[in-house]
Amino acid sequence: MNKEFCSHTTQGGCSCKLSSSLLNKVLENLSLEKNSEIVANHGSRDDAAIIKSDLFSENGLMAISTDFQLAPLEDPYSSGVVVSANAISDIYAMAASPAFALVILGFPVDKFEDPGDIGKQVMNGIQHSCEECGIAIVGGHTINSNEPLLGLTVVGYVNPIRLRTNAMACEGDLLVLTKPVGTGVAMAGRKINMLGDSEYQNAIKIMSNINSPGEWLGEYSEVHAVTDVTGFGLLGHMLEICKESKVSMKLNVSNVPKLDSAVELITNDVWPSAALHNLNDIRSSIEFAATVTQGDKILMCDPQTNGGLLFTCTHEAVNGIIDRLKNTGFYSAAIIGEVCAENSINMISVYK
Repeated sequence: MNKEFCSHTTQGGCSCKLSSSLLNKVLENLSLEKNSEIVANHGSRDDAAIIKSDLFSENGLMAISTDFQLAPLEDPYSSGVVVSANAISDIYAMAASPAFALVILGFPVDKFEDPGDIGKQVMNGIQHSCEECGIAIVGGHTINSNEPLLGLTVVGYVNPIRLRTNAMACEGDLLVLTKPVGTGVAMAGRKINMLGDSEYQNAIKIMSNINSPGEWLGEYSEVHAVTDVTGFGLLGHMLEICKESKVSMKLNVSNVPKLDSAVELITNDVWPSAALHNLNDIRSSIEFAATVTQGDKILMCDPQTNGGLLFTCTHEAVNGIIDRLKNTGFYSAAIIGEVCAENSINMISVYK
């Protein structure tokens, strides 16, 4: 394993994303295109742009997303696997099907003894995830950069009936998460040699798991809003659904699946700085019960790289969907909360 790969990064994975408050400032002068062909864009806080297109089917929709980040893991191959899975997840989070991808790759050529081999290992990892999803790599762009960065632009398609967005949650829905949180904390611990090899490999396994169930979640009329949990943490992505759907939510911290290693690291005051940035960004919209600890708050805001799918659905359908998720390898899938009537002051109530 080439452990020097991510030693050239300051913040790897989705921890390197701009905070939501800073991103809002960056985008505040960007106009929203008034175009009848555009179904969803950056204004709706969704995971991918959705555009009317007959490229894949008559009266169909095209899904397009770009995601790149600094190398999150110690070896180039695993970094390629996880980062590409994370990028493809943006398509699945719209209940769409990925079709093809363009690669984004940069690394410091003069810092590696054999830069060609490093690049090849990254590409092998990217290709692994793309092949698992059945999509073709059709091009891309590479640069010589100060830190290793990689990602994909992914194009997919979805039937309009199956499209799911942040704006579709309904009062009375249950909230489901498909993967444990805590991988950001785990990677922070690994950086300072406080995460063992077995725990590290377990975190990689979770981050490598492709969010392909998003594709079939659109089959269920009982499934309403869908997104994935990445750089803004669980609470940050819940808040995006609340704002777009004009609802509020309740979150039971006790029911949220968590990495045991992350829980232990937090008790030793280990977490990524991005988790605190996320917490500060959303604090004014969240009501925390007195029983919720600072460690709980940090874990609920931990930035995830290829975190789980987060979706709302009816009481009647939830058990069958969770069973199907577990049968496809998402063993941690669980009901973590519920959707309530809109509360413009405290959009999310957190308790345990």
